[in-house]
Amino acid sequence: MGDCIMTAWAAAGIRALHPSAEIHWAIQPRCAAVVAGDLARPRIVPREKRQSSGGLMPMLRFFLDLRRTRFDVGFDFQGYAKTALCLRFAGPRERFALAGLRIRDRFAESLTPPTQVGPENRHVIEREIVLVRTWRDIPFVARPPMPAFPEESKAWEAGEAPITLQTGAGGPHKTWPREDWQKVADALTKTGRRVVALGGPGDPDLDRVQSLVGRASLEESLAAVRASRLHIAADTGTGHAAAAYGVPLISLFGATDPERYRPWGDGVRL
Repeated sequence: MGDCIMTAWAAAGIRALHPSAEIHWAIQPRCAAVVAGDLARPRIVPREKRQSSGGLMPMLRFFLDLRRTRFDVGFDFQGYAKTALCLRFAGPRERFALAGLRIRDRFAESLTPPTQVGPENRHVIEREIVLVRTWRDIPFVARPPMPAFPEESKAWEAGEAPITLQTGAGGPHKTWPREDWQKVADALTKTGRRVVALGGPGDPDLDRVQSLVGRASLEESLAAVRASRLHIAADTGTGHAAAAYGVPLISLFGATDPERYRPWGDGVRL
């Protein structure tokens, strides 16, 4: 989800330059809600082979369906085999790609040679803006348009705006101990603040607060973040969402390089 939100800056720049452009995203089902609305049209990637009994045929059908759209331009912001194949099969008239940040994928580079975008420690959002600017001189918007989720937001219209804590993250090297989250929650509740815990199935749950851990959909969680007076998260997607919404954020980084991956915004404290 964080990758999708960081890419939203490039998509918003394209939209600002070409208001009538039809922007398609090849995106995993669990992240599609992030780019819903005016920003883009999600095109749902079939589940990976290990998650489906359908093998490679659903992915092939997906590639062929993309090709029928006859795209003018396509961008690979990830630089790995799966995204490189998707871009190549889609068959846009012009193709642009980034090299993979985590590992170098020679196969992906053979399909679309990557564009050089400057220093390796440049932030992901800056890298993607530079990539798109090799095609058109798009503006660097202050914040991208994010979905509002009007139905899910109704639950937060009355009462004090919450402080939300995202207790989980995408991997063990990004997580923070449950007992430390609990200390933060207890300290905040003692000041009379409304504290809400967010997280997916299996994330640490908290006591003595309103907990939506494992109980809320992605849309409901993002609506809670959007309504927050403050969001606190480790290096994970809801932190990027808070920054994109303009919600004040405390972001806890550990093993990940913040120069590349920190949430982007003026109200962010690392």
